[in-house]
Amino acid sequence: MIAEFNEVMENKNESRFYFLLENGKNIDHQSERMKKAFDFVNHKNYRAEWIDFDYLKIKNLSTKDPSYRIVIENFDDSNSSFEYLRHKELRIISPIVIFYCFRNICLQPFCDLPLRPYPIFSQCMRGLEVTSSHLSPIKQRQIKNKIEMMSGKYCNNLHTTTSFLVTDSMLSQKTRSAIENNIPIMNIEWIESCWLKYQYEYRRAGEMDIVSKYQVLIFHKLNIVVSGQSMKEREEIKNLVETNGGHYNPSLIMKPIQKNTILLLNSPNGEKYKHAKTMNIPCLQTKWIYDSLETGHILPFDQYYIDTESESSENDVHENVYNPDEDDNYEEMNDENETQLNQVEDEVDVENDDVEEYECDRNMCSLIQGGNEEQNLEMNAPIPTIMFSGFEREEKLRLSKLCNEKIPEIIIKDDSIVTSELTHLILVEPCGTEKVYAAIVAGAFILKPNYIEDSIKTNTLLNEKEYQWGNGIDDEKIGTCGPKLMKSAIKWNNHLKQIKQSMFHGHKFLLLFDVTKFNCKMLMSCANILRAGGAEIIHPDEFNNVEKEELLELLHHIDYAIIQWREGQNFTINHKSLFDYIEYFEQNERLITDTIIYKYIMEGPDVTLVDLIAKYPTNIH
Repeated sequence: MIAEFNEVMENKNESRFYFLLENGKNIDHQSERMKKAFDFVNHKNYRAEWIDFDYLKIKNLSTKDPSYRIVIENFDDSNSSFEYLRHKELRIISPIVIFYCFRNICLQPFCDLPLRPYPIFSQCMRGLEVTSSHLSPIKQRQIKNKIEMMSGKYCNNLHTTTSFLVTDSMLSQKTRSAIENNIPIMNIEWIESCWLKYQYEYRRAGEMDIVSKYQVLIFHKLNIVVSGQSMKEREEIKNLVETNGGHYNPSLIMKPIQKNTILLLNSPNGEKYKHAKTMNIPCLQTKWIYDSLETGHILPFDQYYIDTESESSENDVHENVYNPDEDDNYEEMNDENETQLNQVEDEVDVENDDVEEYECDRNMCSLIQGGNEEQNLEMNAPIPTIMFSGFEREEKLRLSKLCNEKIPEIIIKDDSIVTSELTHLILVEPCGTEKVYAAIVAGAFILKPNYIEDSIKTNTLLNEKEYQWGNGIDDEKIGTCGPKLMKSAIKWNNHLKQIKQSMFHGHKFLLLFDVTKFNCKMLMSCANILRAGGAEIIHPDEFNNVEKEELLELLHHIDYAIIQWREGQNFTINHKSLFDYIEYFEQNERLITDTIIYKYIMEGPDVTLVDLIAKYPTNIH
């Protein structure tokens, strides 16, 4: 039996389905799937016709006309017909999309076709919003394409409406936020299985048995290294890690550094500990792994650092990562008077893409809905996420506890690294630390301590405008790093809210450093800042085994290669492959140093990154 649709609809006679003849011009030679979809649509008295590709081109269909669909089975990039239609942004669907509305085939049929960008291959992920974390740029693009082709929505950020997180790392800020908000965390095989298997079975990706099969284990892809434990304890840890999705390594591998590495110790000493600290690898007490297993998810590190004093002292609070006042080559680029800053309200459009409901008994709207109800791709409001900087630990814990008790629907983070989800940084005093720079590029408010105290008293987050650092700072103090940065922070906050994205959204940076040198702390800090601003950070290791032609294409889409270098210093590097990358980007005027990023943030949105690169060229020879 076919899913019931209202038989009397005003636009029914206007709805058209063009079935593309892909296997010659004889209808009998078309695939069974295409012929069955044609019969289904025709049976419901919609206008359905077989059409030759050349004749279809003559019709000059409009992207703004919502009344037609072009049904095509071959979605391969090598299919010239598909590529032509996609390039024209026409309304392409596969017959599988239609079968998702057919009760005899689909156990949980939809009652209409999705209104969303095309092409659409299936409805397997319809109604789902998916984000990802810690995937390579290539993998991220691949899953984004597949999610959208299966009628899902892919977003860069985690929101209250996020359905699933796909990740290769349990250590990312986004993963922790997903855990705290009970958002299922999936491995990348979930997307692949939906694409290769479940959509052809007309299943929904969110079905419980599918989700449970691909939900990640506690230590998913963690690389656990141990030091100082007995052989018995090492064997026990090895079994715990490997049976819960992780990898156990007896040695700390430095070249290349393995992703998602954690070093477990009973005391802060030894060669492994020394090298791990140098490369910013988390060094935790052994009990972290047992406590995480007991709670059912990995726990935050802050209570488990082996060297509690050094790890909890917030090195970013006391040490400026970059101060232009100490840079002899830095000049003010904009001495104009500051203009009055008006706060830009963050308008959020509510998305009304798909009504997520199974087939209902009541009559439904027509298969193709009329009007201008195209999917709205605006992001939903992020969950307010708050971090503290510069506070004594006891005071930070007190405020965090009060916030969780008094203010609903917020996230309190106690991490050393800022990510793009941050919305509020509560800062004791103006400074130029990694945490502050990262908060600025994420578009967060940089606020005085009394903001959170007053918000706790009123049981709600207050308007931030009057509490921002930078308000009331005298012009004569503007030369010092902290006050000047706070003034720029206000400018950036207003600008980024106006454009509704983080500072480096869509940018790709290739990070060039030599792991044998152990002197790239500033560059790693800069990478953290860029990530917080929405940038993709790429390391040359990701290009291993990539063919030369594909590599050149990938490099073409990278905005800048970034190195740690200061004027007057000798630049040395031990790997020839890194020289090749440096030469390529230098010739294309896309090689920059980390100091350019700090200067760009310091100057504010009135100065472009291109202007600064031209003013301070990188000349390492």
